[in-house]
Formats: sequence, structure tokens, C-alpha cells
Amino acid sequence: MSAIDLNSDLGEWDLNESISDAASIDDAAMFAIITSANVAAGFHAGTRRNWFTAELWERMLDHEWHVSPRSDRSGIRLEDSVLDRTERRELPSEGMLSGAIQVSTDGVPTILAVDHPVTGGYPVIAVVTDDFLDPLAQLRPGQEIRFRLATGHS
Repeated sequence: MSAIDLNSDLGEWDLNESISDAASIDDAAMFAIITSANVAAGFHAGTRRNWFTAELWERMLDHEWHVSPRSDRSGIRLEDSVLDRTERRELPSEGMLSGAIQVSTDGVPTILAVDHPVTGGYPVIAVVTDDFLDPLAQLRPGQEIRFRLATGHS
């Protein structure tokens, strides 16, 4: 009997394989398997979507983002591109929620994670849907994230 894990791209796994066989995989091989998995996360437009051009919104959808080594339990920082905002004024602090994608003054998007601050002062371009918060929390530095526009209200 075998199973295929479609969500993590880990491929087929023989469910009859013994635990000792699985334990024989060295750490480097296991790390390569784990970091090869990619996530496609759904999101909705954020409260400050209008602070960014239509081209940057398209880049959010078309770009392959990578998790930064500077990520932690408060936020998943993304690398490989910056999002310059059209609105330069500062924001007063406002309430935040897990999954909000804030864009700092240097243009780096950060997905607020489980230990995020309760308030924030950077514009929120988008909000990741609840369905994807747990998979995003499992990502390691270097792993790829792609975004897609969510339908529905989850």
C-alpha cells in the first residue's frame, strides 16, 4: 500500500515500509526533501491594496517568492523582490491579524505569523486565507511560496 502527499510535493511513500528503513535517511537527504516542497497560498486584497500599483499586484501573483532566513514566529519575510508603494505617507498603528501581508518601508513583504504584534504601521497589501496559515508556518528558509487570488470567504 502506498500514499501520495499532493500538498507537500513529497511524492509517493510506501506505507508498508518499516520505520527502521525510514530512519536510515540521513539529515541532509531529509532536509532536501522538506525544502523542496512549495506552497501555493490563497489571499484576498488587503486594506491598503490601493497603496500599490496594478503591476505590483500582478507581481504578487506571478512571482515565486522565497522564505527569508530572517523569518521567525512573528513573521515570514519574503525575498527576491521588493514592492514599492505609491503612497509614501506613514500610517498610524492599526490592528493586525495572522496572515496579513505587510510591506515595510524597504518594500519587503512579511506575512504576519502566530506571534505577530497586535498592531502594525505598515500597509497591508493582502491577507492570506486561514486555510494556508498552518502550511506557511511549516516553511523553511529558501522554500518557495506562490500566491493566488482566493475565491470565497475562508
